[in-house]
Amino acid sequence: MVNNFKNCPGEEYSISDIRFDPRNSKKHGEPSISHIAKSLKQFGQQKPIVLMPNLTVLAGNGTLAAAKALEWTHIKAHVTNLTGNDAKAYAIADNKTAEYADWDFSTLTEVIQELDDGEYDLTNTGFDKEELERIMGWCAVDVEKVNEDKPKDNNVVCPNCKHEFAVR
Repeated sequence: MVNNFKNCPGEEYSISDIRFDPRNSKKHGEPSISHIAKSLKQFGQQKPIVLMPNLTVLAGNGTLAAAKALEWTHIKAHVTNLTGNDAKAYAIADNKTAEYADWDFSTLTEVIQELDDGEYDLTNTGFDKEELERIMGWCAVDVEKVNEDKPKDNNVVCPNCKHEFAVR
């Protein structure tokens, strides 16, 4: 496949010169790599991976693996000036910080509905078909009513699919 990163900032590097971080604590199995590869195919590389000066990946091991799976020969990257403990901590924080975000299901549902024109592949969002069916099932939920009846622990169970989610 042709490298697809023309709109991505960063410098171009040969993938054969880049090394995976052998101490990367976030493991990317096949489902992760296939989702990242699908995103790279659909949208191209939109953000650079982060490399140490010795061209070891600090952030973006999954993106590099997906690019390799797509048989890319080059990838865009940024070489950091972080060293020592800051570099190690950043590698962990890059993976961990996204876990603290919560979905705004009302907005997510609205945006998915906008994309759902019958032709656009909704799995380009990263959600699989089962997840999309659950999300679209939430469309029937009266979010204002849910917010009024919100329990103290901020968890709500969807009356359609029985999925439990946090409401802010």
